[in-house]
Amino acid sequence: MNVQLGTAIATPGSRATGWLAVETAPGEQTQIPVVVINGGQPGPRLAITAGIHGGEYTGPAALRSLLLSAEAGDPVTLANLKGSIIATLATSPAAFKARSIYVNPQDGKNLNRVYPGSATGSASERIAHAIATQLMTGADVYLDLHAGDINEALSPFVGIEQTGDAARDARAVALGRAVGAEWLLIGASPGTTTSTAEQLGAIGILCEFGGQGHVEPEFVARHAAGVRGVIAEMGMGDFPQSPIERAVGSLKPGASTRLNSEAWLRAEIPADVAGYWHPAVGVGSVVKKGERLGEVQGVFGDVLQTPTAPIDGVVIFLVTTLAMNNGDPLLALGGDPEGGVWP
Repeated sequence: MNVQLGTAIATPGSRATGWLAVETAPGEQTQIPVVVINGGQPGPRLAITAGIHGGEYTGPAALRSLLLSAEAGDPVTLANLKGSIIATLATSPAAFKARSIYVNPQDGKNLNRVYPGSATGSASERIAHAIATQLMTGADVYLDLHAGDINEALSPFVGIEQTGDAARDARAVALGRAVGAEWLLIGASPGTTTSTAEQLGAIGILCEFGGQGHVEPEFVARHAAGVRGVIAEMGMGDFPQSPIERAVGSLKPGASTRLNSEAWLRAEIPADVAGYWHPAVGVGSVVKKGERLGEVQGVFGDVLQTPTAPIDGVVIFLVTTLAMNNGDPLLALGGDPEGGVWP
């Protein structure tokens, strides 16, 4: 049976590339690059997106290395693969081209907050609708590859949801841990890719490696290794290492310590004031509830905000730029570690 995404049509035992066209405005089409790998044997479907945010580069770099390699297109690899893989290589092309932080410049919206989207909405909503209906629908597992944005550092983590179905939730944990990140964060995020994938019947997994606009080989390789780990966990077979993984060499997977709660902190300053953010903690810091996390100052050093930790937790991401606006993220904490003990 052929597998198709946009213009990419792969017969059994083959790989195809092409474009998913989305009419993002009347008379305007956005072309999203896609790849389809159709195994020679029946099996599950893995759907993947990368580049939801234009300045998060490790995911697109990892997929290009992993899925477009000569080894991935080898006839033996394709014949032995059980099931299929469909992926977007740059889900928000306008944001990628503009090196945009957080939002799609076509409409100023965060593409990862408008799912499941709308066929008649704004540009981001139309892209979200196309991804939900043409990529997520019919998938067994969905991966969304991210990094810290151009202004963010992070400690590698995976995000999954728990539904109350014990067997399904255990499966989500196993798949999440197959990625090999430092943290396994439990929580639902309405309007996001992974929550929509869950609603459509797939297990949704958010994968975060790297950040700050860098394309660090280690984090690109860990993204690629994480995808291969999920492929193996799904029973699709042993997918060949990507060139970036071979170049980096031995990779040590993270402990995937489960975190059962999270807290986001945002700037709360006058809307017409430019804030100056001075964090007092770093990525991976473990903090106590009530601990001072830094301060947002005015231009002359006056203190506008002194955020404190609302929970005991670990800093999983941190905005590292000095500039800060009202409502912008400052950092996020993951809390309630499995077993009550920090690694």
